[in-house]
Amino acid sequence: AAFFGLLSWAVRERVREDANLLLTCIGSAIAFATAAFPLMLGGNPLISAWAVEAALLAIAGWRTRRLGYTYAAACIWAVALCLLLWHGYHDSAWYPLLLWNARVATYLVVMLATAVMAWVMLAAAREHGTPAGAANLVACIAGVLALSLIERELHAAFEGFGWGGEH
Repeated sequence: AAFFGLLSWAVRERVREDANLLLTCIGSAIAFATAAFPLMLGGNPLISAWAVEAALLAIAGWRTRRLGYTYAAACIWAVALCLLLWHGYHDSAWYPLLLWNARVATYLVVMLATAVMAWVMLAAAREHGTPAGAANLVACIAGVLALSLIERELHAAFEGFGWGGEH
């Protein structure tokens, strides 16, 4: 990934007129970085990295007007969202620092990436004069994430204090 990142920089500096070559190098760097994250990271850092990558790809798709980036962003964002909601981060383990822990940080990163994607989708809809239904849906998902975070933190805190009931 680092090699293709450096190659992208070199292509941008030396061969400015070939936009397709530059986009190919950037795409290769992103693809290798996407493949390398699961090998290097796990859990919260992986989810955060994929959410940020999705937001950056959404911005790149909007700026370059290439739908491939937008579709890739949606797929990566969906994977990050599924990992966040269903991959064991709903445990009831209580963190001593309520509202300032790894789970909260991960949720905040994913919510920020979701808000960026909604903003990009809204900007694209305004440019094309199309309805902003998808942007509204993504913004609603950010709100659901916020509510899910509050529920999970309160549930973990009540169990941590010994106030949780039997399930």
